Amino acid sequence: MKPTTAACTTSSAALCVLFASTLFLANGAGAEILQGRNGTTVTVRYNATADTFSASADASFGEAAATLTYNDTFLESGWDIVSAVAVDSFMALPGEVEPSAERVALAYRAVGYGEGYITHDRMRAAMNNTFKGPEGLAALLHDAPQALHWIDEHLRYMEAAKYKSGPFFAQLRNMLAMLDGMVAGYNDRLAHGEGKLDKTKLLIYNMQAEIGDIVRGVALPEVLEDLEQMMPRWFTETHCSALVKVVKDDIFFAHATWSSYNSMMRQYKTYTFGNRFVTMSSYPGALHSIDDWYMTHSRLQ
Repeated sequence: MKPTTAACTTSSAALCVLFASTLFLANGAGAEILQGRNGTTVTVRYNATADTFSASADASFGEAAATLTYNDTFLESGWDIVSAVAVDSFMALPGEVEPSAERVALAYRAVGYGEGYITHDRMRAAMNNTFKGPEGLAALLHDAPQALHWIDEHLRYMEAAKYKSGPFFAQLRNMLAMLDGMVAGYNDRLAHGEGKLDKTKLLIYNMQAEIGDIVRGVALPEVLEDLEQMMPRWFTETHCSALVKVVKDDIFFAHATWSSYNSMMRQYKTYTFGNRFVTMSSYPGALHSIDDWYMTHSRLQ
């Protein structure tokens, strides 16, 4: 099932509500590249010798690692639909009962690659909306370079910590692998001469809901005061609200996104790894919801 109505973001003067059902799983044929009424499907393949992925090569390139289906329906409903599925046989090699941590991270990288590749155009538009302009993220970080330095240090800290033991660090490793894959997939779709996306920029884009907190923590007081007046949208304390309604034979979940018009490009995503999945409202190029609107295989909302 898809969201029952399209969602939109609003100015401070108005709100609108997204109604979503409890689960969406997109169906897509396992083909190399298939365009049809169900959207575009790509198979991401992995070449172990070169340690690279491709979403356009045939089976001679390497084994299938992930399948991505993309329904470009934003102009129809206000939402694109993205479904990413890691191939089970890629995650667990023959003879393995459970996939190794290295193989799981590789599957996350494959999924990220496929999403960056197949949603490239929408990612570029969404990042332009976020970074450009007198109140964009680029202008904010230009005036508060301490925040950019903090983010660089934070990324290095995470990279150094990702091999520590424990489930938290294992998932950190997976998400950083997904970030790497998305950057690579996006860049593989660039036309000749276009500027490449780097990992730090995509991380900053994914941290946009927290960027105001970071600037508050590291910027000079006199700079912060000016920025809060010139770019208030990065420093607001509220972001979203939610509604749950139980009826006789169903349950409805609603979500209101309190944000600027620059973030109106929305995507409804499902990631599946083995018998686990998460479905969420999100944005092009975002590895997480940002709205904090999740539904999981364990029926957690």
